[in-house]
Amino acid sequence: MKLNIEKLNPEDIRDASKCYKVYIHTGSVMTGLEAITLSELLKMKADLDVAVEKIMKSEADNKVASYIFYMYNAWSKEECFECFKDNPVCPASHLWNKYVEISETYGCDAAPMRFFVELNNELQDILYRRAIMKYYRRRKIC
Repeated sequence: MKLNIEKLNPEDIRDASKCYKVYIHTGSVMTGLEAITLSELLKMKADLDVAVEKIMKSEADNKVASYIFYMYNAWSKEECFECFKDNPVCPASHLWNKYVEISETYGCDAAPMRFFVELNNELQDILYRRAIMKYYRRRKIC
């Protein structure tokens, strides 16, 4: 979602206090609102900021929950090899050995988080995508 704000010429409008025009872009749709006052504009922006923050937090929570349930319920040697099979950065066998070593050192409960932290950004993204593809929070998708 994108917000465009246009300051109107006070001579072109009936109510000089309503000198802002707001256009809201959502995907391919653009909606224009009637002229509004500065205080209405600031309130709208604050409300939009709160809504965006809630959405982002919800999405982040979903990703974290999906990852946790995936790692505790689906992670195995076979799953590791499937997840990282097309990965050019590092072989899946190395990553599985790393996970086993972490699991032996820190225990099964801490291994998923410790493993994730030790991966580079590219490998984290691969793992996250796989987790989200398999789980939506607690619910197994496929």
